[in-house]
Amino acid sequence: MSAELTSPFARCDGQEQAVLLEFLERQSQVLGGLDRPLVWEVLQGRRDLSLVDFGCGDGSYLEALVRGAPRTMFAAVVGVDIQACWIDACRRRSWLTPADFHLGDIGDLQWGREGGVDVVVSRFTLISAKDLAGAIRSAHHMLKPGGLMIAIESSYGLAQALNTSPAMTGFSERMIAWYRRAGSSPDLGPQLWKPLAQEGFTVMRDLVLIYGNSTLGAEPMAQFTAMTARQLGSVYPDIFPAAYADALLRALRHDFSEGLLGCMATNLVVGQKNGPGPATG
Repeated sequence: MSAELTSPFARCDGQEQAVLLEFLERQSQVLGGLDRPLVWEVLQGRRDLSLVDFGCGDGSYLEALVRGAPRTMFAAVVGVDIQACWIDACRRRSWLTPADFHLGDIGDLQWGREGGVDVVVSRFTLISAKDLAGAIRSAHHMLKPGGLMIAIESSYGLAQALNTSPAMTGFSERMIAWYRRAGSSPDLGPQLWKPLAQEGFTVMRDLVLIYGNSTLGAEPMAQFTAMTARQLGSVYPDIFPAAYADALLRALRHDFSEGLLGCMATNLVVGQKNGPGPATG
């Protein structure tokens, strides 16, 4: 898979940046509140780790990951993003550990020190990589033997099978159309184990995470889903028209009040580097 999604997060200047910062903070709170404890569990008992966040965005998720972890878990963190505005936002945050940030493509090996990193985290980033295999290869390149790559990606097929809310089903259909418009898979999460294995990782865990109104709460789920639609509408207004987000919010509130389920699903996949990796030509 080599397609590149057109992301609303590529446009982050002035007033638009403030809106996107709010979205990323909300994503970190709403979705990150469920997956961060699993990352800490995977790393339980490890100390003084060096961690790289692929596609760090504004740093809200990385900051919460470090602040909520046991005090001795992380010794240093590095964030990488292709957008200068997000790197600037990361540098304005207060960090409990030494932190460094790089502007660049996650598939570019030039900035990564070979064999010097304990953990690479990639969260909703590989789906938009220009070169999926290259991005995973980059992580393998910089990890120490025994180092871990923890990747989180979406599974819209599973979400569609679980949804009973018509409004959430319609939103998921639009998300699937967005991914397919860009030539990417809306179900990278369940497929992620394969490219990890092909690039020299041993897959240690493949967990399914369900984010829904039953776990997150009705209003946070409705608000977050509508905010997602509003931001994606800045790029694909034909899929997410201007009036859609407000109508979606009203419809979700109605469906959830009727006891219907609306959810998103992801896979959290943990790969361990055990060897030098496949030869690259």
